[in-house]
Parts: sequence; C-alpha cells; structure tokens
Amino acid sequence: MRRSCRIIRCTMLLSVTSALIAPSAIAAGLSTARGSLRVEGPDDALVVRLTHAYYVSGPDRFDETKTVRSIVFTADDQAAAIDACPDMRCAMLSSSDGLQIEIGDNGTVDWWAHVAPVQYSSSAGGDALKLSVDSAERVAGTFKLSGSGASTAVEFDAALARDFSKPE
Repeated sequence: MRRSCRIIRCTMLLSVTSALIAPSAIAAGLSTARGSLRVEGPDDALVVRLTHAYYVSGPDRFDETKTVRSIVFTADDQAAAIDACPDMRCAMLSSSDGLQIEIGDNGTVDWWAHVAPVQYSSSAGGDALKLSVDSAERVAGTFKLSGSGASTAVEFDAALARDFSKPE
C-alpha cells in the first residue's frame, strides 16, 4: 500500500511539473540543427558549427498585416534569450553567431549570416531551402548556400519556439 502511494505522488508531481514548464521551452528543446556556417573574414574564413534551430513567426516589420516566418540557427543555446524577447526583431541573432533565414511566400529565402566581426546578407532561390515539413507549428528540411561571402549546409527540425503575433 505504501509503495503505491509513493508512485501516485510521484506521478502527480511529474504531471504538475510538466504543466508548469513553458511550452516554448519544450518546443525549443525539440529543435535541432546539424551543419556549419562559413563566412569570408578579413584574413581567413570564419566557421561556426550550427547545432540549434529556432522557428519563430510574427508580424512583418514593414506590413503588420503579413506574417513572417524565420528560422534562427546558432551554435549556442538561445532559447532563454528568444523567450525573453519583446518582439520578433529581438529574436534575430541579436547576440549570437549564426544564420537567420526568412521563409518567403514567393519561393525566395532572405538570409543573414553573422560570425563576429563579419556579417553578410542576401537572398537565395527556392532550391536553397528544401522543406520536408512545413506547418505553422514545425518546419524541417535543409538549407544550402554557397556564395555572396557565406556558405552553409544545415539540416534542421524546428518546432515553433515563439509566435510574436500572440501575446505571452
């Protein structure tokens, strides 16, 4: 009898603890990236390994009636920083080396690469991004880029980390 009471208490504690964890933290924990980013530096190429992927969405800064979807790839964990952001602009590589891509409706991908102290940005054609999953809650696939000062090949699976169009 005593052992079954402990099991019930542990199960209840686990349920309550799971309910208290922020959904965005759970989603970010399920997101992964495998690849690297290389940018041409002043003297040599600068390389960073990409291990984290954060899928975020929110209002377009130029036309708030449109929704923008982006994936932020980083070497270090940025889940807490993104969760603390007041708006989508804050979530875009504000303090970390990495790559950000914006998934466009027209088949193009706008990208920004940052490896201190160098930054590059441009657009890539539809063949650079191949999505195997493309939904409001999750994106997965590959992004490959070569040229314009940066190159990358990254495979990712990212649950929605934050929707900035919804109040927290």
